[in-house]
Amino acid sequence: MAWTEYYAKLKAGAKLMNRPVSQVKLGRPEVNCECPACERQRRRWRNWFRHLKNRLQPDPPLNLPVVRNCPCMPCTRRRARRKVDYQRRRARLAKLALGLLLCSIAAYPATVLRLACGTTQPSTDAAGNTWQGDTGYSGGAAWTAANQPALDTQPVPYRSLRYSSPPGVAFGYSLVLPPSSSGSYVVLLKFLEPQKTGPGQRVFSVALNGGPAITNIDLFAGAPGALVPLDRSFPLTTTTGTLQISLTASVGNAVLSGIQVDTVDAPPATARPITSAQLADFMAVRTDAQTLIIGPLGNV
Repeated sequence: MAWTEYYAKLKAGAKLMNRPVSQVKLGRPEVNCECPACERQRRRWRNWFRHLKNRLQPDPPLNLPVVRNCPCMPCTRRRARRKVDYQRRRARLAKLALGLLLCSIAAYPATVLRLACGTTQPSTDAAGNTWQGDTGYSGGAAWTAANQPALDTQPVPYRSLRYSSPPGVAFGYSLVLPPSSSGSYVVLLKFLEPQKTGPGQRVFSVALNGGPAITNIDLFAGAPGALVPLDRSFPLTTTTGTLQISLTASVGNAVLSGIQVDTVDAPPATARPITSAQLADFMAVRTDAQTLIIGPLGNV
């Protein structure tokens, strides 16, 4: 290319960049000179025209293919833009995954109380949960395997119970619950008919914090039969953090085997906590020359 053409392009590039030609300091090398100074000037000319060419071309979209290790300016720009975009997306995905993890943990109930009625010793059920001994009660009497050996074959906490004594006299529990952010709990009452032989021989009612929870329950008819566990759960909202349970029999004695209190309702059957392996798979990243793939979102 003649030097006049070089100079014409130099003027066009300077005009494009809003700079006078005098500020574009590019020396003119000798045509056939191979000295280091002229070689440096030639490299500066080549870089200058490459820069002008890239300035005249807009940035290409991210979905164009990128040739690995290509030194051209368009590929370099696309790689830089994809790297920044990838880092931003990964940060957002990390926050999203952490939020999902915390939400899945918060959605599950936290058991704050397990109490086995009628026994003074703590016990452990088949799932490894510890049930504390009988406490917080007023009235009633204990009934254990020492009174009825058949109870020893029952799972915890149905191996013992507290019953109203004498019949017809109410008994109950006054318990202090750990604080809950919403003040909402789920109370699970566990019953067992120890020895009645037919329905209608034991009927009683239960109240929680002064409000009726169960009216005229018949354990033999509801289980059905004797020595068959029967559970009933009830939502409870309290701002004082106390639980008052009152049992009043209309026929025979009222009985209660266990009390369990959870902080929130159980989640839907489809909900599952996120494991560390699932979180790692969710955040897995694969890179290649064409795309960046982040977890389940696909191409970015």
